[in-house]
Amino acid sequence: MQASRPGPSRHVGRPLMRAGAALAILATVVAGAAGPAMASSPASAASVRASAAAVERAAIAAPAGLRMSGTVTSSAGPVVGGVVTACPSPVPATPVPVACKGGLTSAAGTWTITGLAPGRYVVRAAPAATAGTTAAAGYVGAAGYVGSRSAARAIEVTADRPGVDVALPAGRTISGTVTADGQAIRDAFVEACATDAPAGVACTGAYTGPDGTFSVGGLGAGAHTIGVQAPVGSGLASGFLASSGIAPATGAARTVDAGTSGLAIGLPRGRTLRGTVALERAGAAAAGQVLVQACADAACIYGPAAWTDEDGRFVITGLAAGTWTVTYALPTAATHVGGFRGDGGYVPSRAAAARIVVAGADLGGIDAMLPLAAARIEGTATGGGSPLRGGVVVACGAGGTCFWTRTAQRDGAFALALPTAGPWTVGVRVPGTYTVGLPLAWTAGMVVPVDPVAMDGYLGASGFTPDAARAAAITVGAPDRARPTIVARAPRPNATSVATSTRVVVRFSEPVTGASAKSVVLRDAATRKAVAATVTYDAATRTATLRPRAALAKGRRYQVVATAAIVDYAGNRLAPASWVFTTRR
Repeated sequence: MQASRPGPSRHVGRPLMRAGAALAILATVVAGAAGPAMASSPASAASVRASAAAVERAAIAAPAGLRMSGTVTSSAGPVVGGVVTACPSPVPATPVPVACKGGLTSAAGTWTITGLAPGRYVVRAAPAATAGTTAAAGYVGAAGYVGSRSAARAIEVTADRPGVDVALPAGRTISGTVTADGQAIRDAFVEACATDAPAGVACTGAYTGPDGTFSVGGLGAGAHTIGVQAPVGSGLASGFLASSGIAPATGAARTVDAGTSGLAIGLPRGRTLRGTVALERAGAAAAGQVLVQACADAACIYGPAAWTDEDGRFVITGLAAGTWTVTYALPTAATHVGGFRGDGGYVPSRAAAARIVVAGADLGGIDAMLPLAAARIEGTATGGGSPLRGGVVVACGAGGTCFWTRTAQRDGAFALALPTAGPWTVGVRVPGTYTVGLPLAWTAGMVVPVDPVAMDGYLGASGFTPDAARAAAITVGAPDRARPTIVARAPRPNATSVATSTRVVVRFSEPVTGASAKSVVLRDAATRKAVAATVTYDAATRTATLRPRAALAKGRRYQVVATAAIVDYAGNRLAPASWVFTTRR
């Protein structure tokens, strides 16, 4: 089933451009011509990646959570269609990301948030993002409304908590125009986000009119960042208002005080990323419905995204100039894993992801091959005693990188593909009536239950626990302790009369990351000077190819060096290797 495409946010609290996955990811595939004959050495059975994934069974039983309820009013009466969010206080540093939960206000201004774990929460209320909004978004304080998160009262929830009421005072507005090349831009989405709250939690937005004007109302006092999503198909860049134009990440955004009018926003021409995704041993034709996202910040909450078509191709448009990483996610896959695009191929961690610089030209060839899973966690998830339909199961490794999958709508079953065996911390995200603060990939296409009563949490030593500190890692299979090795190389060690136009080709015993011009080096053996060259890695054949930029000198000895910067998916480093060859005279 095709998951629904994310679109621009129309509600308070839902972030701009929240369109993709922060979690699973991928490998660059560089197609190359057949190389010279290669010298091979036998690979030990321990160093060869297992063809069948190790499987661990897990049953996740999330109990029913607690409820919080109340009313939201303003000087005009009940606030209808407003958004109320409850965020953990303080936000825990957990291996599985924690989001705020929320709900919408009824015609009578009443609201209910379900599935809360016992703990302390900061409650924020905001009016609907509609024209003419006058009430101010804000927080529940000790004596009623407060405008800033720092002044909010953390509400202790140990049982169902009714009567959390708040009356919103008059709000403020940020207004202005959006243009491109001097022309008014219609149907751009402008969003103002309070700077004192987690990303994507405290945002209110509005669309521009035919003359390019916008008015974002219902804002509390204080500083806001301004994000703009260009109209689909316009070719313009989306991003955040910065001192020097439009920036791709919130870190570079400038702040605008609520009450500002006449704000002029000019959108530059956006750039495009194109590429193809393939699945190991299955090809590009099997890679339809992979979610590819360009991320400009570590949280990856914001960022333009695209789904691959039936041939594995994708096109991401509207990128602002800046530095991006590319992520790949498979929401329901059980055989292959996603991840990040690295310099030399697939990398399973954000820390090793490549930084793609987008400047004055479109970029193509952002190709990748998603590897087969080395491990898998399978089972069922229940919430409040019933199958957890459309929930999210997350597994996070020792390095903090997480992989996720959705539970089945029919029975809550799941199969979570992982890049390596070993210990994984497993958590569950229950779909809520209104969930904010996480990449949209986690929720896009979900069927939200009528009453999501279960709480988020983790598998602990004694079963389910909502406390991240009590989470216990599940060990899947035997951790990989074997170093990758070089099983074939060309030219052969001590080869003579090698053509000056030769390439250096190295094949590894298992899939690796980090094969680049920094880790595979060709040097003049006498002078020790490195030869200018490019290095590509083909994930399908586990082969790195070094291509000198110019012909080698005749009758010279050259040394090839492969360093320990090359690692397998489990983090085992290559034993450094070197050999020499001599070119023909």
